[in-house]
Amino acid sequence: DPFLVADELLYLAKESCKDFIRCLDLQRYNPPFTCLNILRGGRYYAMLDAWHDIMTAQQQPLPLLLAEIRAKRKKHSDGTWLSNVWHDHEISEISALQTLNNILNANTIIIGDTIATASTLQSVLQWFVDLRKCMQITRHVDILIYSICGSSVAKYKLYSVYKNALRPNNIGVELILANAAYTLNENNGTDLSLITPEILPAARKYIDEKIGKQFLRHMKCAIWDWGQRFNETETHLLEVKEYFSKFHVYDLPLHI
Repeated sequence: DPFLVADELLYLAKESCKDFIRCLDLQRYNPPFTCLNILRGGRYYAMLDAWHDIMTAQQQPLPLLLAEIRAKRKKHSDGTWLSNVWHDHEISEISALQTLNNILNANTIIIGDTIATASTLQSVLQWFVDLRKCMQITRHVDILIYSICGSSVAKYKLYSVYKNALRPNNIGVELILANAAYTLNENNGTDLSLITPEILPAARKYIDEKIGKQFLRHMKCAIWDWGQRFNETETHLLEVKEYFSKFHVYDLPLHI
């Protein structure tokens, strides 16, 4: 098994998505529903499986269709982050045509995504706006974004997209963060600090007990990452080893 965390984290990610779905008032939203997986990370949220489990338990025959696109961000020389968006036939489970049909016919789109700078998500949302314009689709659609690990700047970055691109084109958006809005390290545009004022008390208590209040400031990033680091485990493990080797072994939490 090439994965670092495998079954346990896959299970917990799905359970988190089930909590998210349970909290939704589905009567507020119109079918058809489509899950848009932003590859690779979005696939491992297991949103489709979570939806199926909830609907089966509630005996609701409400399907959730699948759409998949690939997005990869890149930092430009001026410091801005931009992303390419495309259909990757090598890793997608469905065809580009199926993705287009399922996303364009949807009245409610659900996205599970880990968010740092939100640049990838911004590019995906702009891609969707442009796609609808190309197909001359003007009816209202709602987008629900759920992030197990999301940054404190995400809501501000996404609001500008909503104001300038989504709202003028009859697209609504809601962002739901699980447990906390983690503080983004804007110097590298990646790391999310565990020290944040925007966190649920139960989550804060758990993190303090697990890591220790004194060591929190030394934790590099809250993201467990389903994306590049998850699929390039050796490189990621070398990064982890390099970072924590700077500390004396007796200063590290037991789980590290």
